[in-house]
Amino acid sequence: MIAALILLLPGRASAEAMVPRKICIDGGKVETWSGTINTSGGGSATDANGVQYVKSESRIVNAAV
Repeated sequence: MIAALILLLPGRASAEAMVPRKICIDGGKVETWSGTINTSGGGSATDANGVQYVKSESRIVNAAV
C-alpha cells in the first residue's frame, strides 16, 4: 500500500522518498503530556416489531501525565 501511495505522489519516486521520516528526536523522551481526546459515535437498529432504537454518545477526556 505504501508503494501505491508513493506512485501517486507528484515528482520522482526515489529510494530516498520511500524511507519513512522520523517524527521523534533520537534519545529524547516525553517528560509530560497533556491533551484532550474527543470521541463520539452512534447507531440505530430496528427490531422485528418495527420499533426503532437510536443511541448516540460522545465523550471528552482531558488528560495530563
